[in-house]
Amino acid sequence: MISRLSLLLLLAITFVLTSCSSDMTLLEQVKDKGKLIVVTKNSATTYYQGPFGDTGLEYDLMKKFADRLGVKLEIIIEENYSNMFKLLETGKADIAAANLSVTESRKKFLQFGPRYQDIVPQVVYRMRNNSKRPRKVKDLINADIEVAADSAHVELLTRLKKEYPELSWQENTEVDTDELLELVWSQFIDYTIADSTEIKLKQRFFPELGVAFNIGKSRPVAWALAKGIDDTLYNEVVGFFAEIKGNGVLKQLINKYYGHVRSISYVGTQAFLRDVANKLPKYIDIFKLSAHANNLDWRLLAAVGYQESHWNPDAVSPTGVKGIMMLTQNTAKYVGILDRKDTIESIEGGAKYLRYMIDKMP
Repeated sequence: MISRLSLLLLLAITFVLTSCSSDMTLLEQVKDKGKLIVVTKNSATTYYQGPFGDTGLEYDLMKKFADRLGVKLEIIIEENYSNMFKLLETGKADIAAANLSVTESRKKFLQFGPRYQDIVPQVVYRMRNNSKRPRKVKDLINADIEVAADSAHVELLTRLKKEYPELSWQENTEVDTDELLELVWSQFIDYTIADSTEIKLKQRFFPELGVAFNIGKSRPVAWALAKGIDDTLYNEVVGFFAEIKGNGVLKQLINKYYGHVRSISYVGTQAFLRDVANKLPKYIDIFKLSAHANNLDWRLLAAVGYQESHWNPDAVSPTGVKGIMMLTQNTAKYVGILDRKDTIESIEGGAKYLRYMIDKMP
């Protein structure tokens, strides 16, 4: 049984701790606990596990911001937007960084940081499945449409329903937009609405996903914080984005994750997927051995080989470069290769030269 003295001491300690916490600003609280808690979702546009660990545009930004504050980064994965925002409101998360579009409805209860990207909501359908491509909102009436629950796309459809009362859709609480895109590709549903960045990244693996039309205007993307609390952490976010915009880091990160999508085409992606299935198995062991011998990721080496020759060991260019890695005579001589059209020699020579080029860079 707790004595009266023990109870008084416990109450005093609780009072002191509560007083200290309430006296601290949000920024001070983050630094005091030594960690920044960020809620995000598992997605190609935000955060995911890559071959070398945590990666994604939002992850890179979060990590840089945590480093700037001198604290560790703690990530909470939450696919449901409503739950994500509750974590902010209850103080269980400091920031939401999940490719969030800024909407008027969300601004009523969230404080958004600076815009760092723009997205466009688009209607997605599967091409070449004998279905007619919708070209306007009216074409979506009586169609099987699913969107992620509590997403900005629900707000958009709700506004459109005032003009098109017969428009209907299902809000899916079980899967996110990334998975809904796969359902469209699998022809389980007719259409979904997704952001332009999500669609572009998904088309790398599902090239039959097509954009039917833009269903809304371009919207800014920003981090979200709880509203109505002090601005110390928010001001730090503003300063962070001003810094990475000014020094070019933000532009570099966006180019890292989205720069390549401009060169993706339906035909090119289909050809690449066929070559991965039919050609790569013949050479994958050589790529792995040569990469390991030169401290390289074999996927990087294989990617260079595909860019050079589409994994064709008999390739010859008009300028005389040859083989699967398209080596010049001078390069082959430099790395000690005698037969440029020999697959093993070509890949080994390409690996040595790639290692040499990487080591030359600052």
